[in-house]
Amino acid sequence: ATVYLKHDQHFGACYLHATDQVTPNMPKLRYAINFEVREDKLEIKDSLNSELAKYKEAYVFEKRDGFNLLFYKFRDKVIPKTRTAPIALGQIQKVIQLPEFPIKQIEQMVLDGFTPYFEVWGTKLDEFEIIHGCVNILEVQKAEGLPDLNCDLIAVKQDNKWLSPDRMFQLAKQYDLEACKCYDIVEVSVSRVIDLMQRAEQLNEKVGTIITEGYVLHAYTPRFGLGMFKVKPYNVMLHDVIRSHNTIPKDRVDLEISKLLLEYDLISVAKDPIPYLEMLYDYLEEDYKLTNKAKRRVLKQFTSRIARLLISEHNISSAEQAGRSGIHKCVIGALIQLLK
Repeated sequence: ATVYLKHDQHFGACYLHATDQVTPNMPKLRYAINFEVREDKLEIKDSLNSELAKYKEAYVFEKRDGFNLLFYKFRDKVIPKTRTAPIALGQIQKVIQLPEFPIKQIEQMVLDGFTPYFEVWGTKLDEFEIIHGCVNILEVQKAEGLPDLNCDLIAVKQDNKWLSPDRMFQLAKQYDLEACKCYDIVEVSVSRVIDLMQRAEQLNEKVGTIITEGYVLHAYTPRFGLGMFKVKPYNVMLHDVIRSHNTIPKDRVDLEISKLLLEYDLISVAKDPIPYLEMLYDYLEEDYKLTNKAKRRVLKQFTSRIARLLISEHNISSAEQAGRSGIHKCVIGALIQLLK
């Protein structure tokens, strides 16, 4: 496959040479409201994202803190896909094989001609070392009485066209799937977006921990199709978008590494880490300015994580063993440091 990696609405689409087929890709979420970052401050503007401003109303969905997964048909088989890989491998395959994962319902839906998109989240993912963001997932599950693995339908395509949220709800019921929690249908306006930001902020303050990352507005008309826009509480938004000229938080780098390892096989990454490292830089450069010093720091953290996983999951206990397995020299260097 050839993977399209330019950071726009086509990001992650894969051209499959064997069938002359282009896979679906994840929707690009834009912020609902315009803003400006100045040093360590975030200034919210009195204007909406121009794409959102085309719509009159929008559905307010909870923004869950997990990972996205879609399913599509390839040669009469149902294939799971993540952000960039044409087929989800690694830890995601283990999640899909869990007895509580609704794979049978999903397969039937895809074979019936639909492309479903999901948010997969919950404390169950901790068993697979899948890192999530800042939300206290355990508290969310307790507060809402939810299971430790949640697979929420967030959007559906048919014939490469987005379906309306109402149609998505109908399909969720038809195929016995959980739809993402929807609070309301609201008018599209600056004041409404700010109200939602404040609502999320107040919920977090009331509980004393982050139990919501915010919301996703799903706006739909037959003319413009489906647009998805994120609304985050101010403090979460500030944490996510502030651009650092000095250091990148270690937990943010760990999060992006975790996402890569969701999509790609560990041994493949360990043998040829450079393309994956470049991909990691691309992800981080969406929010941070990467100096050469910062890149070296990310490289060290990346190779150390790979080396630790090789030791724990593949019982690699020496540089010689790693070399015989075809592991790249920069990963072997990190492995030697750990084994000391």
